[in-house]
Amino acid sequence: MSSTSLLTSDPSLTALTPRPTRGRSLLLVVVAAVLLVGAWFSSSLLRPGPDLGAGSGGTVAVVPQGEAVLRIVDFSVVAPVGGTVVGIGDVPGATVLDAWLFQPPVEMPALRTETLAQQSVDEVLADAYAPGVLDDAALPQRITSGPVQVVVLWKITDCGALDEWDEPSMTVTNVLGMSFERPFPEFTGPALDVGTGSLADGICPPPEG
Repeated sequence: MSSTSLLTSDPSLTALTPRPTRGRSLLLVVVAAVLLVGAWFSSSLLRPGPDLGAGSGGTVAVVPQGEAVLRIVDFSVVAPVGGTVVGIGDVPGATVLDAWLFQPPVEMPALRTETLAQQSVDEVLADAYAPGVLDDAALPQRITSGPVQVVVLWKITDCGALDEWDEPSMTVTNVLGMSFERPFPEFTGPALDVGTGSLADGICPPPEG
């Protein structure tokens, strides 16, 4: 028969181990709370989103048959610990029919402007992207810091409410599951250059004057 003996603790080591106190525990809680609040208010740690100082570029296609506008925008995001783009918000006069995100960005599609007036939305998308490409890029999509390409299909609902200064927002969740709205870079909405008539062609009445 074998016997098992329990090791007794060394009193000298026990004396060196700091005893937990209520004050020390409270201090740790306060420090953790301060770090969490600081991270929350940091726009680059727990609040991932577009890098508004980096600029953007893209293209736009008006699809009169569907009263739709296809916006494709390249810009950069800041997300050091990652995040997820969940959706794109509507703007006055237009709603989001669908949205996609590529990271890294894909090549900007060559939209055939001379045929847009005769094409449906599905035909325009089929010309712009190979089969299955948009399916893999549908929101929600994970993001990390770096360049992205966002494709938004807008449905024009009220020409009178459109304003080229209205910018959409993106709904983003961070690694802790917190959700919030982040603004897009400037001039990424569906009404880009509406004052010059580019959006009015085939969908909205031309601007007066």
